Amino acid sequence: MSIKQWLRNWLMSPDAIVAKESIGGRLSEEDSMLTFAVIRATNGYIVKASQYKPQQRGPDWHHELYIVKDDEKIPDVIARIMAINALEK
Repeated sequence: MSIKQWLRNWLMSPDAIVAKESIGGRLSEEDSMLTFAVIRATNGYIVKASQYKPQQRGPDWHHELYIVKDDEKIPDVIARIMAINALEK
C-alpha cells in the first residue's frame, strides 16, 4: 500500500467525526459549502476543511489540513478556520 493510499484511508476512516455547515438551495459562484472532518491522531487531531468552489476548469473541491494539539479546543480551531475563510472572500 502506498503512502498516498494509506493517508487517504486514514483520513476517510469511519472513526472521523464530521461536522457540516451547508447552504441550502443551489450554490452560486459567490456561495460555497464548507465541510469539516475531525480525525483523531496520535498526539491530537487533524481537522480537514473541504470547501466547494465552483470553477469552469479544475477541481471544484479544495481541501486543507490543520493539525490540532491535545491542549487546543477543536471548536476554537474550527472558528478560526471559518474566520479566515470569511476574510478570504
